Amino acid sequence: MGKRIGMLIGSLIGAGITFLAFTYGPFYFGGGELTEIAIIALDSFKFALFLAFGLLIIDSVSNLINIYSYSRFSKIVSNTLGLVFLFLAVSPDYKPDIASYLNLNPASVDHPLLVAILFLIAIVIIIDLVFETIKFWANRIVRTN
Repeated sequence: MGKRIGMLIGSLIGAGITFLAFTYGPFYFGGGELTEIAIIALDSFKFALFLAFGLLIIDSVSNLINIYSYSRFSKIVSNTLGLVFLFLAVSPDYKPDIASYLNLNPASVDHPLLVAILFLIAIVIIIDLVFETIKFWANRIVRTN
């Protein structure tokens, strides 16, 4: 139970930090002039923080559910919702709308490094989803036999 509460607190703190980071952004002291490359990099970072915030909120809800009744099924649903969220957020239909909502340059959300990081995040979520699904069905098979 303590581990589940710790995971909930950790995901809520992470969601809070990412929310503050993509809402207020980094603060810079100095001349204040940014090059086009720096603006695109910061916009890509802000978009990545938005996606991390969404994934952490989904994980927080799953952790909250697991505190009251632990279920591998909720983790499977959480991973599936995380993949759907990533797919919708990076799909060409919704990406420009999200970029305009976050006041970002639409070209910055297609940065190659951002795409690579999102691809790695999706792979990690898929691997976790596969393992959780295997554990879920293994527990069902063991219980019925």
